[in-house]
Amino acid sequence: MKRLDRWANRVGLFLCLGLWILAGCSSSSSSSGNNSDQPLDPAISAQLQKVMNTVIAEYRIPGAVMGVRLADGATWFGSSGTASLSTHIDMTTNLIGKIGSVSKTFEATVVLQLTEARNGSILNLNQTLGQWMPAIRTLPDVPDNWQVPANWEALTLRQLLNHTTGIIEYNYDPDFRDNYYLPAVPHVWAPYQLVDISAKYPLDFPPGTAWLYSNTGYILLGMIVEAATGVSIETQVQQRVIGPLWLYNTTFPVSPQFPEPHAQGYHDQNNNGFLESFENVTALDPSYSWAAGAIVMDIHDFLNYSIFLARGDLLEPQTQAERTTWFPPASPPLTGYGLGLSNEQGYIGHIGDILGYQAIITYRDGNAIAVMVNGEPPEQVSGDLTFNSVAHEIFKRSLPILSLPPITSDTAASQPATGVNNTATSQVVDQTIAPSSQTTVLKQLTPEYGRF
Repeated sequence: MKRLDRWANRVGLFLCLGLWILAGCSSSSSSSGNNSDQPLDPAISAQLQKVMNTVIAEYRIPGAVMGVRLADGATWFGSSGTASLSTHIDMTTNLIGKIGSVSKTFEATVVLQLTEARNGSILNLNQTLGQWMPAIRTLPDVPDNWQVPANWEALTLRQLLNHTTGIIEYNYDPDFRDNYYLPAVPHVWAPYQLVDISAKYPLDFPPGTAWLYSNTGYILLGMIVEAATGVSIETQVQQRVIGPLWLYNTTFPVSPQFPEPHAQGYHDQNNNGFLESFENVTALDPSYSWAAGAIVMDIHDFLNYSIFLARGDLLEPQTQAERTTWFPPASPPLTGYGLGLSNEQGYIGHIGDILGYQAIITYRDGNAIAVMVNGEPPEQVSGDLTFNSVAHEIFKRSLPILSLPPITSDTAASQPATGVNNTATSQVVDQTIAPSSQTTVLKQLTPEYGRF
């Protein structure tokens, strides 16, 4: 018998959220662990503000918010541009926005917690997708006879987490884009339907032999978590990550409506760079990214979260050490990708890019930076952007202002991360991970609207 459907789980999520908020009324919010927060030097703040102003103008983005907390506790939040092109409301630091693929770090934390003995060792990183398929078929909205390709069944949870499965992303598929990009009636996707899109294509390489970013892997992980626990991934993220870290302005939405106040998200559908013709894409149904990219939050939570995440506050030390075992990816300037966590030349965090929004969090040697923007650059001005990300560009240009090591174009010259709190807790796996072979099929599929 199938368990209660997803809507019942969603009611449970809202009840949990309400109790958490009530508890928060009589409790102090968790801090970043640094009780000596102080304003950043005004001259440095002014330079950071100038960077934001310059970058959003240069790349034709409606607005941006940024947060910085340095190792000495110096803290700054700033905003630039507009939150709404129709009402011309200024962008402010209290507005909520979508973080796209940074959501993967939340889901990965849940998966890793479930591998720990204190949580019953419900999962094991060496378990395979095939082992969980019978339980997955009991999930709501999953057909009783649903199957994945036979050569997917040996994929391990570890490979799903670190993008070494070879699964091609479903959002590369033209049919998916036709149904997800501003349909007349918002399309609601069941997770298995997203997986089925990727299943039409062969694996890009033998699993474990190369690296290829895949949202589909994280959709499968969400299904595995639900199958293993009998609880929705939305509730798991709330109970295991959002609640314990007291992220008051963070939500895993289950419908196109998410908490106010929030910034509107914009896409340059005409690719002409004229803000007045940008299309508002805020109200897309979050089911199209689900566990791979649906979470929304404000810049204050986002900055605090960057610190909690990099320190491994919610994981046992040995689990965090495994998480920060870096596999060399084929996406410069990344120098490694762990288990739902990236290493960009010593900066630990993740980047997100979802239709209408871009985001990035990074942490290095006690210094945290978070950036969120509510638009995507038109192609004619985005060629020099790392990951096609304006949020990343703001981060990168801020480093010399903060006297932090720059991001170089030569990843071979960069040093691997030394972990957090100045301890050598991370390592680079001693193995060769080849670049993706980029099959003919994959080359023909253009990720027109970006990754999550």
